[in-house]
Amino acid sequence: MRIVIFSVLIAFFTTNLLAATQCVAHRGYSSEYLENSLEALEAAAELGTHAIEFDIQHSADGIPFLMHDKTLRRTVLEKTKGCELDTNVSDLPFKMIRDYCLLKNMEKIPTLEEALVALKESGVTLFIEYKDEPTLVDVQTIQKFFSRSPGLVFIISFNRKYLDKFKYWRNIYPFLKNVKLLKLNRFGTRWKKKYDGVDSYLLTKRMIRRLHKKNKVSAVYTINREKKMKRYIKKNVQYLTTDKPQLCLDLVSQ
Repeated sequence: MRIVIFSVLIAFFTTNLLAATQCVAHRGYSSEYLENSLEALEAAAELGTHAIEFDIQHSADGIPFLMHDKTLRRTVLEKTKGCELDTNVSDLPFKMIRDYCLLKNMEKIPTLEEALVALKESGVTLFIEYKDEPTLVDVQTIQKFFSRSPGLVFIISFNRKYLDKFKYWRNIYPFLKNVKLLKLNRFGTRWKKKYDGVDSYLLTKRMIRRLHKKNKVSAVYTINREKKMKRYIKKNVQYLTTDKPQLCLDLVSQ
């Protein structure tokens, strides 16, 4: 009888833990501030969002910095003298990016290290999306600030090769064993066995249940419509990425 009661209690608490959907601010508080800027990241943290997602690219000399696109055209001031707006950022030295290119909110383009410095005391979970190939500089930078709290770091990417590099580095940097690796998918839960979970554009309730049963992370991106948010919250998805973190927080608290 005690065993049955204990099993029921475990199931009850597990269900309630899974029901608490976490809101992930997409590229920071991007509906109100310029995406991938320190301003957007800090605003999301101040809002009290559960997690913050941002994108990483690398300069020609291997410096990791925050940028979604392959070029600077969309988010950088067009009349910044000396800034190459249409050249791939991977072909530009970081000194040029830093010295000549201003974001549209007049900030310097932030490095990965600056983003981690800005967020390390907030206690917020980080979803770091790799748009190009990570390097040991990335690992060492993350270790510098989150070696004691690696559970707050999620590495996400559409590219399996980038995630596999982090899996390999787990053999060299033990703290990475507690950093979650999520495969970004257009649809479904493919590759869930290989990584710690999936971050998909579309997940069914059945997929979410299967992920939780296998102790895998379930996450969806980028959900901005209230009706769709409510649907995923009802499905008990663990992480919901959105440009509207305030709306998500309000719905989760209801």
